[in-house]
Amino acid sequence: MTGAAVEAAIPAFTGTFLQNPPPFSAKKIGGVRAYRLARRRTPVTPQAVEVTVHALEVVGLAADRLRCRVTCEPGFYMRALAHDLGRALGCGGCLESLRRERSGPFELADAVPPDALAPGSPELVDRVIPPSRLLADLPGAVLTEHGSRRAGHGNALTPADVVSNDGDWLPLAGADRMRVRLVGRDGALVGIAERDAEGLLHPTIVLV
Repeated sequence: MTGAAVEAAIPAFTGTFLQNPPPFSAKKIGGVRAYRLARRRTPVTPQAVEVTVHALEVVGLAADRLRCRVTCEPGFYMRALAHDLGRALGCGGCLESLRRERSGPFELADAVPPDALAPGSPELVDRVIPPSRLLADLPGAVLTEHGSRRAGHGNALTPADVVSNDGDWLPLAGADRMRVRLVGRDGALVGIAERDAEGLLHPTIVLV
């Protein structure tokens, strides 16, 4: 395995392409998790799924070990990448270690070290991420008090139930469904809703 060979193989694993999930995965085959079938020694061939890799950067290559940094969309399997890249290089490959450096807006700086997880640790309390910071990438709608009550009961919301919004979720003919973050007037996360083509917000996850 040479650096030139690795660089030549990388373009095939960037962009949007089909990837075969590992046999030991949570993908369902005939309604059964693939890992359950694999543990029964039942032949397992999960259906290929479309995945997206924004960047694949080599950060180290020594002897038979390759270190790389991958920026990808959810649903991508690093174990499958190791297997497929090894096969493309003609030497085989498996995943030795994996470190997640970012998930959505959260990075390693937001993580809490294990020694801070002791019960009652003041550092742990200070590092807890409030729900209001979650899903910041979704458009938000601040609800009236009446709207918050309706959302809490799972009722559909209209523009009259919204004080303000930072995303265009108003009626759009033929528009695709859009997820919207529901927030109370106090800034607390109320839940997640889906906007339909008529502009109604239908709560799908409620936290109050």
